[in-house]
This record gives sequence, C-alpha cells and structure tokens, in this order.
Amino acid sequence: MVKLSESLKILENQRGGLQVIAHLKEKKKGNLSDFIINLRIPSSSVSRAVTALKDLGIITERNIMGSNVRIFSLNEKGMKIAHHVEKISEILGEGT
Repeated sequence: MVKLSESLKILENQRGGLQVIAHLKEKKKGNLSDFIINLRIPSSSVSRAVTALKDLGIITERNIMGSNVRIFSLNEKGMKIAHHVEKISEILGEGT
C-alpha cells in the first residue's frame, strides 16, 4: 500500500488546490478573484487553498505596489507538480 506523505494529505484535503495549480499552469499567474470567478470555488475555499499551496512551497505570491491585489504563480516545484497533475488527468481520461 502506498503511504501518503503529510504534504500530499494536505493537498488532497484542500478543496480547490488542484484546480488552482491547473489554472496557474495554464494562465501563468492569477489572483484570488480569478480563482473564485473562473474556477467557481467559494472565496473561503480559495483562501485556504492558496494558504496551503504557499505553505507547501508550490506557489509564490507577489503584491502589486499601491494595491491590495496579490498575484500568485507556480514556482519550480509547483510546475513539476502541475505537470504530474496534468498527466494524472490524462490517465483518468479527462485531460486534453
């Protein structure tokens, strides 16, 4: 039996986490509003997902000067994970 790491359990249990990763892989960057509107995920879930992804070292956050807008993007680790998420989706027959 495969034992899941604690980090993978966090990702598994966080609603919207994989969707945010896939969105950032496709769009290269995004903010909270992008995730809420485009992925149709409640704001509370998006906030928790973004926090979890930052804590796991998957995404980076950049603040726009003079604004409250935070821009998120995948870092190198996040890009590797996004590639695997895409492959899993393809194997399940739901990828492009």
